[in-house]
Order: sequence, then structure tokens, then C-alpha cells
Amino acid sequence: MLSKSYRISKKKDIEQIFKKGFWVRNKILSLAMVKNNLEKTRFVVTISLKVSKKSTVRNKIKRQINEIIRLNLNKLKPGYDLAIVVTKNDILSKTYQNIDSALNKLFFKAKLID
Repeated sequence: MLSKSYRISKKKDIEQIFKKGFWVRNKILSLAMVKNNLEKTRFVVTISLKVSKKSTVRNKIKRQINEIIRLNLNKLKPGYDLAIVVTKNDILSKTYQNIDSALNKLFFKAKLID
């Protein structure tokens, strides 16, 4: 599980990412990023009800994404607030490895990984 210091929970911070963030997208995920003045990169994962009406399905996807983030945390550049958004139900047919690959490609596209 991603430790609390790497998670964004304040509504004000999340709204700032969505308003002022730089967006990068691929077929199954979207990433919004904005610089913060911290030494850590923080995350929030949101999943639309369009993906699934079942909370168990949405929470499973959220747990998978959080685990991928946790495993790649040391590769990411510090000092950003990131919002990972899942809006398409295409993700339901993807495996963990597919989601991992898609998320890493987003990080690379956003220049968060060298």
C-alpha cells in the first residue's frame, strides 16, 4: 500500500491539479500533473462510475494502480502532484501487466521517468 505521505487527500489540492494541471493521456488512463513545493511526488487515483457501477471492481483497479506507483516510486522525479484518472471501461479487460505498461508509458510521456 502507498504510504500516507505520498497520497493527496485534501479537496483543495485535488481541485488545483484538475484546474491547473498538465494532461497526458493514453487509451486507458489519463494523468494530470502540477508542480508542488515538496520533496515528494504525491498521488491521487480517481475512477469514474462509467468504468463500473460496482465499488469492488473500482477499488481493485485503484489498488492495482497504487501498487504500480509504489513499485515505481524511486524512479519518479520528486516535486509533483499527480492525478491518475480512469474514465474508460477498457481497463476492465486489461491485466495487471497491461496497466503497469500503460502507466509507465504515461510517466515517460510526462517526463517523470528518464
